[in-house]
Amino acid sequence: MFNFKSFAALMVLLIIVVAAGSAMAGAEIAVNDHSSINLGYRLQTYWQSYDTNLDEDSPGYETMTNFKLRRARFRLKGNVNEKVFVFFQTDVSGKDMKMIDAFVTYKASPWFNFYMGRNMAPSSRQATTTSGALMALDRPLQTANALNWGAGGGVLNGIPATPDAVRDNGLTLFGSGPVGDNSLKYYLGIYNGVQDATSVDDKDHFTFRAQYNLWDAEAGYYNSSNYLGKKKTLGIGFSYDTQSSVGSSAAATPGDPNVLVDYTMMAADLFLELPNSKGNALTAEFGWNSLDFGDTVDFMANQGTGYYGQAGYYLASGFQPWFLYEAFSSDAADNADGNTPGSYTAFRVGATYYIDGQHANVKLAYQSRTSDVPMDVGGTEEDTVNTITLGFFTTY
Repeated sequence: MFNFKSFAALMVLLIIVVAAGSAMAGAEIAVNDHSSINLGYRLQTYWQSYDTNLDEDSPGYETMTNFKLRRARFRLKGNVNEKVFVFFQTDVSGKDMKMIDAFVTYKASPWFNFYMGRNMAPSSRQATTTSGALMALDRPLQTANALNWGAGGGVLNGIPATPDAVRDNGLTLFGSGPVGDNSLKYYLGIYNGVQDATSVDDKDHFTFRAQYNLWDAEAGYYNSSNYLGKKKTLGIGFSYDTQSSVGSSAAATPGDPNVLVDYTMMAADLFLELPNSKGNALTAEFGWNSLDFGDTVDFMANQGTGYYGQAGYYLASGFQPWFLYEAFSSDAADNADGNTPGSYTAFRVGATYYIDGQHANVKLAYQSRTSDVPMDVGGTEEDTVNTITLGFFTTY
């Protein structure tokens, strides 16, 4: 049942947090003429109501409400000089504080920047989209098709994706700059990836991404899901993510060694932002990906192709209605296998009110996901789960 008192308490608490966030800009501490330390934070918190037990075929709650701390982070960026930078970011949304980012950057030139340490591998546009500038509540589910995000299932045949889930330890070469009247940026990375205990070789995780923009550039390492009318740009991107021996599959013939499984994901994307003279802006994004495990039987439910599309219309008054639709088609014969997600469709529709741009905003969304493998929600197994979410987002 809907609890109005809990909802009202949440509203009051988070309005205070948003108001405080609007007044607390990232602190810049100068060390000398060329060195400084920048401190910042990110807080994203949800109230959610799940509509479960839709088929009334198992015991459990009809409706379940939850409070969720989606992201709670502190960050530190240090400028050693004009060419050397360090970045640290913690996350305390779980039970323990953990370091999720830790890397050093050497900027030899605009076209040659070296990032070494723990960072996002550029496996898709969404993998290089900052969580501080999302549009449709959160990233599409298919972002998790990348190896370091879980390769579509969260666990590959009992082997975790990467030890530093979502991030990976390694080295990325990044560059960006003008190409005539337009712009180009590229990423080339080598990372630890997943090490399968049955493999005698230490295989590396490789990622490549290129992005070409017409009109305005998206020059930095990270993109945004929308620029609130501040850019006019059309971005075209392609990513390639691969590693050998990420898992093992039972041998076809008893007594033979297990078959080592290779992973490859290709992704392509389009991004458009078109502002008008009134300060309004249309934003749209489309992504496609193909996840391949070499047609290995044990991994066929994860293997397949998917796509997503999201669009929003930003109004100069600060409101932005938006929607997202996505679908993934598994290569498994019955579209699913055991507890692996298999094929699914999902959509989100909602609106955002920007109190202070990306620094402070409120999102209200309705979400629905239908999966070939029932999902565990509140102790019930459901093939469809509907969710209403109210989220407060602050970042500096």
